[in-house]
Amino acid sequence: SSGINAEWPLRPGGKTFDFVLFSRRNLNRIGVRYFVRGADDDGNVANNVETEQIIRHNGQVASHVNTRGSIPLYWSQRSNITYKPFVKLFNKENQKDVFVRHMQQQIALYGKNICVSLIDDKGKKKEKSTDCDSALIPLL
Repeated sequence: SSGINAEWPLRPGGKTFDFVLFSRRNLNRIGVRYFVRGADDDGNVANNVETEQIIRHNGQVASHVNTRGSIPLYWSQRSNITYKPFVKLFNKENQKDVFVRHMQQQIALYGKNICVSLIDDKGKKKEKSTDCDSALIPLL
């Protein structure tokens, strides 16, 4: 995978903390935003990034890992001259299978997961948001 690494010393209240940030891009389904979306048959999602935040203080270390990526379903979004291109959710019977494969990968890597939907549910996207939510909710 590829990514970034940054480290900053922090001194709140005169105490010294080291803050380390790693971001790693998953290379299993790479592509340019709006051209590569959704999941492949193996459950790999497009634009998947893992970010780990580490805080060190007096020899103690705390870590938090966050992942984000494309919605783990079969869908696409073709770029055009509009600001927010149309979203197409494919009507495949195995939507559940690809979602389950993706979540199995996440659980194997990170243990228990907390999922947060960042789907835009306003304006023109409301209908597609409802379609995605309808596809995802029975799978959770």
